[in-house]
Amino acid sequence: MGTALNLKCLNHISIKVHDVDASTFFYTKVLGFTLVKRPSSFRFNGAWLHNYGLGIHLIGGGPKREPMPINPRNDHLSFQAASSTSEIQAQLEKMAIPYLKEVVVEDGMCVTQLFFHDPDNMMIEICNCELLPVVPATADRAASLDAQTLKILERLQKEEEGDHPMDGQVAGSGNSGLLGAQVPRPPSSTSNSSSRSSMESVWAQHAHAPSAHVH
Repeated sequence: MGTALNLKCLNHISIKVHDVDASTFFYTKVLGFTLVKRPSSFRFNGAWLHNYGLGIHLIGGGPKREPMPINPRNDHLSFQAASSTSEIQAQLEKMAIPYLKEVVVEDGMCVTQLFFHDPDNMMIEICNCELLPVVPATADRAASLDAQTLKILERLQKEEEGDHPMDGQVAGSGNSGLLGAQVPRPPSSTSNSSSRSSMESVWAQHAHAPSAHVH
């Protein structure tokens, strides 16, 4: 495939949201982001937020989402805890934010992960993941790699050698090429219920109140 793209860092992520005010309240009051100026030429509902070297761009017009169970295996945005995870856990309980706690033990190190949802079911993780060293997966470390990582490493090595073993391996689909040639079909539309989750109601009430505070 040639040389990888010459990138510098992660700039921002964009999230489609149902209620921009409620989501802005969540990301500023719960996660500590700051509302910042966005281009004046924009003619669509949204908000730009920034902190921790990361931008979050909220885009209005998203569907209203129904409550769903917290599943750590779903897509999520993870933040490093600046204080102990037990303090974060106590704060979540004080804010009445439902969360799921998981503990990962690796090489004698104990990593705590706290998962919860934003108003649109975007999953957020707070963890002390800095305890896990970032170790490149290389052939000389094969003995310490899990089976799945080792399998991917072998495919990448063959790809570099020109064997192209990853063709058609995109997400287990039959797409051809490393990135796939077929455009996936959009999911079938489903009707949204008019009921609103208790937490979504809390975000909306705070966001639209004259003076909002987290208690």
